[in-house]
Amino acid sequence: MPYQVFRHFRFVFHPFIRFCKLLRRRIKTTITTIFITCSLMFYLVHNDSLYFGFGEDSKEYLDYISKTASCKLPKLNPFHRSILPYIKNLQPLECGRSISTFEKDVLRVEGENIVSVYYRTLTRPDGNDDAVNISEPIEIPNLLNKHVGGKRAEDVIKPGGYGCIVHKISHKCLHPYGGIGLPNGLQPVVFHENCCEKAAYFQMEKDGAIKHVQSNRCIRQKRPGTIGTDITLHQKCDTKFEVIDGYIKLKDKDLCLQPASRRDDPANNEEIVLDGDCNKERHSFYFNFLEGTQFKGEVTVNTDFIRVEIKNGGTADDVIETHMQTNFKKEVGERKIIPAGIPVDIVMIMFDSTSAANFIRKMPRTYKYLKETLNTVFLNGQTIVGDGTTAQLSAILTGIPEHHQPESRKAFRNAKPVDNWRWIFKEYSKQGYVTMYSEDSPAVGAFNYRLMGFRDPPTDHYSRYFWLEAENYVKKVHCTGNQAIHNLTLNYLLSLFRTYKKNPKFSLLNFSNLVHRDPNAITYADGDLLNLLQTMTKESYLDNTFLFIFGDHGYRFGGMRKQTLQGKLEERLPHFSISVPKWFTRQHRRLYNNLKFNSRLLTSPFDIYATLKNTLSYPWAPKYVMTGQSLLSKIDPYKRTCGNVGVRDHWCPCLVMEKVSVKDEVVRELATFAVSSINDQNNDTSTTSKLCLPLSLKQVVQVSREMPSHTVQTFKFSFKNKECDSCGAKLAAKAVNTMVKDTLYQIQFTTKPNNATYEVSISLNGGVASIDGEISRLDSIGVQADCIKDTFVHLIKFCYCKTKTNFKQIN
Repeated sequence: MPYQVFRHFRFVFHPFIRFCKLLRRRIKTTITTIFITCSLMFYLVHNDSLYFGFGEDSKEYLDYISKTASCKLPKLNPFHRSILPYIKNLQPLECGRSISTFEKDVLRVEGENIVSVYYRTLTRPDGNDDAVNISEPIEIPNLLNKHVGGKRAEDVIKPGGYGCIVHKISHKCLHPYGGIGLPNGLQPVVFHENCCEKAAYFQMEKDGAIKHVQSNRCIRQKRPGTIGTDITLHQKCDTKFEVIDGYIKLKDKDLCLQPASRRDDPANNEEIVLDGDCNKERHSFYFNFLEGTQFKGEVTVNTDFIRVEIKNGGTADDVIETHMQTNFKKEVGERKIIPAGIPVDIVMIMFDSTSAANFIRKMPRTYKYLKETLNTVFLNGQTIVGDGTTAQLSAILTGIPEHHQPESRKAFRNAKPVDNWRWIFKEYSKQGYVTMYSEDSPAVGAFNYRLMGFRDPPTDHYSRYFWLEAENYVKKVHCTGNQAIHNLTLNYLLSLFRTYKKNPKFSLLNFSNLVHRDPNAITYADGDLLNLLQTMTKESYLDNTFLFIFGDHGYRFGGMRKQTLQGKLEERLPHFSISVPKWFTRQHRRLYNNLKFNSRLLTSPFDIYATLKNTLSYPWAPKYVMTGQSLLSKIDPYKRTCGNVGVRDHWCPCLVMEKVSVKDEVVRELATFAVSSINDQNNDTSTTSKLCLPLSLKQVVQVSREMPSHTVQTFKFSFKNKECDSCGAKLAAKAVNTMVKDTLYQIQFTTKPNNATYEVSISLNGGVASIDGEISRLDSIGVQADCIKDTFVHLIKFCYCKTKTNFKQIN
């Protein structure tokens, strides 16, 4: 019975069961088809090696986009006549020759006339961004000579000689007051037992003057020409001596140097005087000095930063050199790597106060290499989002304006260090990148000058505490020890790549010392940066690197900024270039073309943050980008304005049309030029020249020209308001318009005898005019050009026929 029921059930529901089975197969097939189709579409869309599009955008098309975009950008001449007075050619930078090197954990020292060499390691105190720990000195043995400490030598006192001037009986020597130290003002010369330190070195000049080597001051009578016996160190070297049998005698006088007490064993800090007791037995002196030897030393030091102390023989100055490198950190090198969407190293090299124009002026060799050898895109419309470095780096590294960050300003209630800001290098670190941040002017650090700095190092290799120490040994501008400051940083970057060859890397280097006070000084880095790029190319490091070279802003001070409109615009248009690997241009052609397209548009530091995020997230769009857009995706040129990329009005470089007086001398010249252009077209053939009357200028109706906004032209400086430290804008009188003969004019004018109204755009470049586009006619032509309407159609709007009808109209 149950079996019969089952058969009956199957018979009744069989069609339905077959339908369900068929539906299940079809649904399964449909889902599979949809999945395969979507996967294939995703692959085709995001695999840029299969991207064909319509090829690369033509220059003409990009020029058209530049002209028609919502923000039209100024084109600045790097050598415009208005700024030439502020461009200087500097003398070569001479820092000396470095005696030591530090690379791959090996410290090497080699030189002549060296007495001893010590090194100290530099480390960061926990939780302190404004101090440095310095180790006890460790001596480096001389591999060429076991004798340590140099060789002490003696010599008679004579012109050209040098050393400590030692009193023969007491073995005490002449010193500035206090033993060791530089003299300050009119300081007496004394005896002291602390002999033969270089603070006590004197040299006898050929004319008999005795000069203190370190201070460049001379032993001198307080009142020369009198019988006074008091002696001092003085800038004037007009007291002359001679040496007879070891005693030092005033020239042409019977007065000799001796202790004020006339004793054979003077006390420490007892003054030396001139007196008539010229007894060679009691008051005889000699030179004593240390001679160095040839030195060669080599030690292994497992650290990032060291200080090397080199004591030289003779009168040669002792030298302190500082070095930086990347010591391999096991926990960093073995960090788990999560491949980035676009697996490239990131190198960001920032030069303070460097406009796009100044980079072309002062870095010609590097600029040429970027343009001709590397695959480099120059962002022509990169602008700024605030005043100074901090505003730009806050946008680039966090994507958040400084005034929207957690409170970190010094002296503000509840202010905290900047550790909890949303740093991009932390995101790279999470994906296995080795990170580096270096800034060579700690006194004006981007996150330390006004802000509280970092409690903990923000990157794996962080150099602030190194620079706090290195800047103590700046004897020449842009030099520390015997090395150019910028070369220390360039070598630091190269060391990162040589140390972590198998790891992805993110580095940010801020060159502030070089340019902060003089925009011309960046030229010192031109050859050295070029050498670095060539080395990184040769060693294949740039084969897999996104290289960003940029300025935070243009120069903000001085005559060029205050007195020229170009200077104001240069402040708002920093240099920014992005160099990409060759494989990227092939495998990601769509992204590369987008980057080149966007380079013609207004861009801001927020776009750079989005781009950095995009290299990690690709093929997905970057998350949590509130302002700006990745430069690897095409920007809509007709929606891109200063307002939607975080740029306030007084920083906005976009050009607007401002009205100009029709009586302006330049305007009359340009209108006449336009009429001449019309006549030239009418006279293009012998036929039309016979048929068409020449036109002349009747009246200029209205004129406007492209200029920065009124706010930019009248901007004087930023100031602190309720919103942030530099959100206020002080406006004043307009800056002197140095762009009068370097901009675009739109002119509406009338001509005679045809009484026609025309409109024209004329570009001025260095005072040389050219028609931009076509000349438009704004009124009805009527029968004025009937004589050519069937033969020279393109001249209809210009030709005024030599007919009786037209002559009647004229009369």
